[in-house]
Amino acid sequence: LIAESYGVRCIDVLTGFKYIGEKIHEFETMKAGPVFLYGNEESYGYLTSPEVRDKDAVSAAVMTAELTLYHLSRGKTLVDRLKELWKQHGYFKETGISGYFKGEAGLATMGRLMEILRCKPPLSFADQAVVAVKDYKNGTTTTVKGGRKAKDVDLPSSNVLQFLLADGSTVTARPSGTEPKIKFYISCRSAAGMPQSASAEGVQRTTDAIRAQIRKLIDKA
Repeated sequence: LIAESYGVRCIDVLTGFKYIGEKIHEFETMKAGPVFLYGNEESYGYLTSPEVRDKDAVSAAVMTAELTLYHLSRGKTLVDRLKELWKQHGYFKETGISGYFKGEAGLATMGRLMEILRCKPPLSFADQAVVAVKDYKNGTTTTVKGGRKAKDVDLPSSNVLQFLLADGSTVTARPSGTEPKIKFYISCRSAAGMPQSASAEGVQRTTDAIRAQIRKLIDKA
C-alpha cells in the first residue's frame, strides 16, 4: 500500500534474496525495464541497492541514518512518521508460529497437515472469512465463494499456501526447507484513519485469536 501510494510497483517473490537478485537481473536485461529501488523479506533482511544482491545490514543502517536525518530536519522523529503511515494506511502487525514435527513420522505429519490445508482449507480465521486461497505449488488462486480457480501466480512452484481474509489480513503456511517444521506467518491490519490505540488493540486481538486457531490445527495434526 505504501509503495503504491507513491506510484511504485511492488512485486512478490518467494522467500530468499536469490529471488530478489533474479528480479534485479531480469530488470537489467529488459529494454527500458523497471528500476530496482528496495527489497526485503520476512526475516528482517533488507536490500537497498542493486550493488549488493543479498541482505545487507550496512547499507540498511546507512539508509536508516539518512531517513532519520531527513525527518529530523522537518521536526519529526521516525516514530512520528511511522504513526502518520499507520493513520494513512492502517495499523499492521506480523507475527509467526511454528509447528515442529520430528522424525520420520513427523515428516508424514507435516505432509498430511499441508494436504488438509490444501484440500479442506479453513473457512475463517478469527471470525474473518477466508475469501481466497493462493496455492504456490500449482500457481493458482481459488475464491472460496463460487470456487473459481485462476492460474495467476507467476512464481516458481513452492509448497506454500496463503489464505486471504476479508479484512485484508493474510495467513501463510510454509514448510521449512532446513528444519522439521511448518512456519505460519500471520499478517493483520486495521482500516485506515482509526485511532492508533484502538487499531493496535484490535489487531492484537485478531492476531492472538489466529495464533490460537493455528495452534489447535498443529496440535490436532
